[in-house]
Amino acid sequence: MNVGLTLNSTQLHKDRPRIAELDGLRAFAITPVLFSHLVHPAGAWQWLMFFVHLGWVGVDLFFVLSGYLITGILTASRNSPHYFRNFLIRRALRILPLYYICIGLFCAAAYFHPDKSSWKAFIDWGGPFWFIFYLGNFRIVLENAAPPIFAFFPLWSLQVEEQFYLIYPFVVAVCPTPILKKVLWGCTAFALGFRCFATLFFPGTSAYICYVLTPSRMDALAIGGLVSIYLKEPGSLPSLEKIRNITILLATLCFTLFVLVSPQAFNPWIQTVGYTLVDVTCAAVLILIVMSPAGILSTFLKSPLLVITGQIAYGLYILHAPVGWAMGQFLERYAGLNSRGPMASVIISAVVFAVAWMSWHFFESRIVQLKKKFAE
Repeated sequence: MNVGLTLNSTQLHKDRPRIAELDGLRAFAITPVLFSHLVHPAGAWQWLMFFVHLGWVGVDLFFVLSGYLITGILTASRNSPHYFRNFLIRRALRILPLYYICIGLFCAAAYFHPDKSSWKAFIDWGGPFWFIFYLGNFRIVLENAAPPIFAFFPLWSLQVEEQFYLIYPFVVAVCPTPILKKVLWGCTAFALGFRCFATLFFPGTSAYICYVLTPSRMDALAIGGLVSIYLKEPGSLPSLEKIRNITILLATLCFTLFVLVSPQAFNPWIQTVGYTLVDVTCAAVLILIVMSPAGILSTFLKSPLLVITGQIAYGLYILHAPVGWAMGQFLERYAGLNSRGPMASVIISAVVFAVAWMSWHFFESRIVQLKKKFAE
């Protein structure tokens, strides 16, 4: 890697409060998730189901990007006297307010709905307390079933992150960087091995074990952390040209795997080697962006629509399922539209975007401002 380029890109990311191209990358992470949950191809559009099944790839990109950013924050501040306090409070301010408000709204909507069947099924499944205490992903595995109220299901990825980040700051604090790299490589290998073990010996329940448990998915977070570390070490990565070639090769391997095997997350090959291959590909894309902040890809990711979408990605992720369901009910009852039709999908997507935008500008961004009090 060119030393000057490394220092410049690192300094660039250090000085800016938000990194526009990474917001653009978040937009590419949330898009497949929204597409898979809000679009219902049929008839001549049935071929789009291939991309609907790939929605899980967006979550992996979120994980890699999260691991990269959090590792950068932690390694830069681990000598701070308020290291643990600042990280935990800042993380809580960003994640918890909207999370708990949404849990309350989800429960109220189901409880007061004229048809109580969904609420009763949800209580039989385990109820909201698993999500209140960030253990919903474990309940999914214990029940071997997603929660009956779909709005709760996407929350599993937030629980994976928070479970990982409860321990990770302590690991970063006590491990010098060379040891931290070994720990992260170990997490990557363990996750892959854990998923292979579950697939071989627990075939009846391996789908959810591999998909939603923290030990199964921490390779994505760890790989993102490794990207953060290696980018700060001049000469530790190949040249920019080689990174481009590696990224193209990895993307080609991923697409070939999806076409020849399956794009679905619960396929045995996908849920074992497939997840890690996708994570490494996401990491290569991330490295390419950071190493070339003025490149074509980075410039494209800085486009206003992508940046705005990335800024509101958290709200889009946590709100799209309930808002999509409510709008679908509204369109069927008052507009006579099939909630799974193409016109309804466009309207629902627009409303989801608008609600997430309002959530960010009138609620989330104001709470995020409080993080400045815990910056030192």
